[in-house]
Amino acid sequence: MTYQLKTLSSYGDKELIQELKRVSLLVNGRLTMSKFDLFSKVHSSTVRNRFNGWSKALEKADLVNKISPHAQTFSDTEIVEQAKKNCKKIKNQIFD
Repeated sequence: MTYQLKTLSSYGDKELIQELKRVSLLVNGRLTMSKFDLFSKVHSSTVRNRFNGWSKALEKADLVNKISPHAQTFSDTEIVEQAKKNCKKIKNQIFD
């Protein structure tokens, strides 16, 4: 019988990314935080906080195909730019 640690021996970016990749091989479909927590040696909140978001963590680990389609992340600038575009569209529709 081989003893395995139930936690990571180190919590650097590299180790967290390796853990994401390891767990992704155990999970069918999208890698959600709750699925990750079932198999991981580190809590999903640790990963999420380290990489400023769950989707960003998956992107960093080259697991984009494991991101849930509705879990997209946008910067404040991207949100403001999209809002401006939408306002222009609406304004043009009203006055055309």
